[in-house]
Amino acid sequence: MSIIINDKNRDLFENEEKIDFKVEIRKYAQYWYWFVATAIIAALLALLYLKLSNPKYNSYARVKVIDDKQNAEFSLDVSTLMGKSSINLENEIAVFTSFRLVKQVVNDLNLNISYFIKENLKSRRLFKVPFTVTHLEQINPKDIFEYDIKIKEDGYIITNKENKEQITTESFWYKSDNANFPINVMPVNSESITQYQNSEYSVTVTSVNSKVHSLLQTLSIEPDGKDSDIIKLSIKSSIPEEARAILNKLINVYAEDGILDKQEVSKRTINFVDERFKYLLSELDSIEKSKETYKQINNISVFDADANAAVLKKSTKDESLFNIETQVLLTNELKQSLRTEEDKYELLPSNIGLQSATINELTQEYNNVLLEYEKLKASAGSNNPSIQLLDIKIKDLKSNINKSIAGYLLQLNTTLNKTKASLDNVEDYFESIPQKEKTLRNIDRQQNLKEELYLLLLQKREEAAINLAVTVSNLKIIDLAITDEIPVSPKKKIVLFGSVLGGLLLVFAVFFLKFELNTKVFNSDDIEAINKKNPVLAEIPNFEEHKNETFQQKEVFKGLVHSINFVRPKSSPKTEGYSLLVTSAIKGEGKTFVAYNLATTLAELNKKVILIGADFRNPQLQRYSDSDRKILGITDYLYDQSLNWHDLLIKTPTSTRAFDLMLTGAIHPNPSLLLSNDSFELFLKELKTKYEYIILDSAPTLLVTDTLLFSQFTDTTIYVTRSGFTDKKLVEYSKGLIEDKMINNAGYLINGIALNKRYDYNYGYGYGYNADSEIKKPWYKKIKL
Repeated sequence: MSIIINDKNRDLFENEEKIDFKVEIRKYAQYWYWFVATAIIAALLALLYLKLSNPKYNSYARVKVIDDKQNAEFSLDVSTLMGKSSINLENEIAVFTSFRLVKQVVNDLNLNISYFIKENLKSRRLFKVPFTVTHLEQINPKDIFEYDIKIKEDGYIITNKENKEQITTESFWYKSDNANFPINVMPVNSESITQYQNSEYSVTVTSVNSKVHSLLQTLSIEPDGKDSDIIKLSIKSSIPEEARAILNKLINVYAEDGILDKQEVSKRTINFVDERFKYLLSELDSIEKSKETYKQINNISVFDADANAAVLKKSTKDESLFNIETQVLLTNELKQSLRTEEDKYELLPSNIGLQSATINELTQEYNNVLLEYEKLKASAGSNNPSIQLLDIKIKDLKSNINKSIAGYLLQLNTTLNKTKASLDNVEDYFESIPQKEKTLRNIDRQQNLKEELYLLLLQKREEAAINLAVTVSNLKIIDLAITDEIPVSPKKKIVLFGSVLGGLLLVFAVFFLKFELNTKVFNSDDIEAINKKNPVLAEIPNFEEHKNETFQQKEVFKGLVHSINFVRPKSSPKTEGYSLLVTSAIKGEGKTFVAYNLATTLAELNKKVILIGADFRNPQLQRYSDSDRKILGITDYLYDQSLNWHDLLIKTPTSTRAFDLMLTGAIHPNPSLLLSNDSFELFLKELKTKYEYIILDSAPTLLVTDTLLFSQFTDTTIYVTRSGFTDKKLVEYSKGLIEDKMINNAGYLINGIALNKRYDYNYGYGYGYNADSEIKKPWYKKIKL
């Protein structure tokens, strides 16, 4: 795609405003000492901040959560086959950050009591001090108690900072006997505490709950990498020793909490077996007594040989029946354990000898979910969504266990009935065996059943007792708490650089606002930013600030004369005079001052000059003449051309030569009428034959149209602006006049520029003259940028 640029588009590109970086830099560079001073102050403040601040260090520890599932059966879990752990780290992190565990850490380390040592310019918090403080009253969450403690030779001076009350103890063991001092103070080491004599400490006591909330905000716990079983715990603190103690204590508390959870299952199994023992022992005693009584009544001692042989034939059936009845009894016992209230949950005995893998798996899962439910309920509350989900899961598991037990019992009863029926068929062979022996066998079978069950439960109790004794944590410590050597805050380089940069930006913003909000013209850069086509002929310093600098004033106007010669139209015949229109947008910009001094300078350069007061409404040239204000002038001549204009001239002496001055004369009621005929144009043409330079001091162009009525008759227009006075919109207005060709061959002049801000007595023209009355400049203004 090509872009065609015609003449019109080219003009648009050329007129498009561009940022002149040299101009912008120069605007700010004149205030360089503000930037340097602010940068130095900002650097000093940064160094003071770094000196007073307590650096914070990052302390961290890493632990690995071990999957302690002891189910040895084959699992089709894809994550397990891929080597990934089934541990939910989010749940473990929630336990680490639970209020319950963190509160235990706060209590164990007494973190709700903070100690500070008073130094020269600041107070520094300490983790260990020569004494310990115990607060005796219960503290509300919003309460804060503060005490000052000073160690003296044989005791303490304790001050309550709230009511300023003070007490002095007689020993280093202080027990509260004053309601305003509900604390006990005791030394850590009574022999070495005297070496801290005259040290002053501050003690702050807050509630445990408040400290727990505060610690939870600073504690960071997250996985140490993606798909990792390792958890990273970290704290940023100005006291690394305290941070390491907190992390190590939290790890220990978590590990102990996990061990207690595991031991709960073993304890429940042991309690269950102990309860069953009481029942079985009574049953065995009853069977033994029944057997003994039966044998005594029926005079039975031993079986006959054939009876023994017959018994061997049906041993297989008996053994099968025994196993089935054992399973029925164990299942009923487990079913009895499930008969609890709907909203009350208890751990179930596991691995009691049931041959149903489904019931065993459901029982193990039920215990695991119940432990997680109890743990989260203690830390999160019963209304937590996770608790409610676990509650639903527990009820579902409990229902599934009941259904599995019912199904298993139905299966056992069916098998039992079949086995009994088969056994009845076998027993037909024993019709010759006395009924008494049959009854005795039944008694023996019941006895054996109870004994086997007793031995089985005794074995399970021993296993549970061993598990209880050797329970280990599911946490492996990778790294105990470590502290980085480099502080995380404050970063010295960043603080120093940021402070200096902030200071520089602040100064820049102030001057930026100053420049942006200030709509006045100050120097040629402001003019050129608006109108690049018309040149700035000169910048006139404010000589009223230094009235003795007449020599430099002459040099400045000589420079103006030099600039005017360069902009003189080439079409202007050199044989006739050169007319200069001096005007401005509004009054007060110094056009009369410029016109008079320009005429004076040209006269001193041996030029034949006439200065005409062409401001017909508010003439100001009378200030430079000793003549009567009622003297006739150009308005009188234009009104009555019978007058001889030569008679209206005033000779104005300069230091070397004089120039002709024609004042305005009487103020006419309608100046526009005087300028509407050809008289003024003809008058200017006549003057060009008599003078080399014709200078017209005219009226402001914005206020009246008088100047625009005769501006076309002049060769060059000097458009005067005043530094710090002329608004930039007026320059825009003058640019419109030039573009509309209402004034000819225009160039700008900036009047009243402050000497001490830009020129430093050189005025930008390269003369470099120094007057005898040179003003002493500040040191920072003697440095050139």
